[in-house]
Amino acid sequence: MPDLRQQMQRLVVDMSVCSGHGMCYSTSPQLIDCDDQGYPVVLQELSSSDDVRAAEAAVIVCPERALTIEPR
Repeated sequence: MPDLRQQMQRLVVDMSVCSGHGMCYSTSPQLIDCDDQGYPVVLQELSSSDDVRAAEAAVIVCPERALTIEPR
């Protein structure tokens, strides 16, 4: 069962900052895909500790800092 911290988080993309480098979905394809223009699309909520770790990895590699993990 997921803990409360995980249940209360989601991965968010600031599309006004994103440049479509693709590093996030290359790093965490289980959470993020890309649209036809190469911009990220979040596929699912953060429902496990593995999801949280994958989201954190995507946040770290984003050169534009367009990804954040926020409360739901």
